Amino acid sequence: MKILILEDNSAKATAIEQAIKSIQPAIDMHKVDCFSNFFKCAIKDHYDLIVVDLLVPRFSKEDEPENITNDIIEAVRDVGCVNFRTPVIAITQFLAAAEDNFEDLNHKDIHVVTYNEQDDRWKQTLQGKVKACIECQSYDFIIICALPKETSGFSQAGYAVGEFTNLHGMECRELKLEALNGLIITLPRMGLVNCAITTSRAIDIFKPKLVAMSGICAGVKGEVKIYDVVIPDSCQQHDFGKWGVDEFQSESYTVQISHETRLIIKQLADDRQFNKKITDAIKPKRSQIPECDDHFCFRIFTAHSSSGSAVIADEKIVNLIREQHRKTKTFEMESYAVYEAARLSPISPIFFSVKSVVDNGDVHKGDEYHEVACVLAANVTCELIARSLNKH
Repeated sequence: MKILILEDNSAKATAIEQAIKSIQPAIDMHKVDCFSNFFKCAIKDHYDLIVVDLLVPRFSKEDEPENITNDIIEAVRDVGCVNFRTPVIAITQFLAAAEDNFEDLNHKDIHVVTYNEQDDRWKQTLQGKVKACIECQSYDFIIICALPKETSGFSQAGYAVGEFTNLHGMECRELKLEALNGLIITLPRMGLVNCAITTSRAIDIFKPKLVAMSGICAGVKGEVKIYDVVIPDSCQQHDFGKWGVDEFQSESYTVQISHETRLIIKQLADDRQFNKKITDAIKPKRSQIPECDDHFCFRIFTAHSSSGSAVIADEKIVNLIREQHRKTKTFEMESYAVYEAARLSPISPIFFSVKSVVDNGDVHKGDEYHEVACVLAANVTCELIARSLNKH
């Protein structure tokens, strides 16, 4: 979240900053102390909230403060301004400046608050506005993680992940990828149901351009290796169907990623420089490298994947899943829910799932490869997000 603050009084500016940070420390605040600098920022960059004083110097802090109410209205409420619809709150010690222009300020949806060092009511109003803006904020992308360890993979990979924030009852952490603003959302529980509900709500509330899932999965023995990163080009739910006298009868529905997304993934998979960069950055312990391998290595590719409501640790069940779709390479518990939620959304975001293989879904399941796989998936996810959105 980005907030622009126009205030020439240092003590008052500090008080405003502290009030905002108490709501969410990770909020990005940009301060200016004269109208000319405010104008440059307001017409160039989009902000989620603008906080202004009505009496500030026009060109420099050394100048005398002036009533610049009309200038603020003209700047931020011009239909061509990128902040035309951005909420604005004016916090002033001088009521005369507001009273003279109250009708215009009210008509232009600019909320006026009286600042008083001895009275915290201005602070409560400001904090209420900040909370409202957080709830209404949209993001360029959201990343769904089923497990806390998958979320931690982004921090361990070196990305600047924000502190935990409760947004609309969801466990969220902000993630910035250069000019792109996003959220990592950790599911309350694993599984298709929780994932479908959370992803659908997140898309409706945050209106992202892209929805991704990142984490770990199981792979079909002989088809994939430990640490292979598989992005499903098609995904199905393997436990959807009917239990009858002939046991379970599968009814398969498949969701596919877009052709353009598939091409971006192929381009990344062929990018030797990116693969080397990740290989050089991740330094697993010997216990985190499969015994059959001399060193850490991975491949990136697309394949058919299958999702179900339960963890699988039985080769017979793996074979049954394989019978439903002969090209199935990986299986886990949530990707189909992400794909279906994105497909059904009227927003129609770009979508994909990035999962690194950690076992073969048999009795030998363990967690020795989880940490490295989560970091690996996080790196590939962020790179794909950047490449996908920078083309739009």
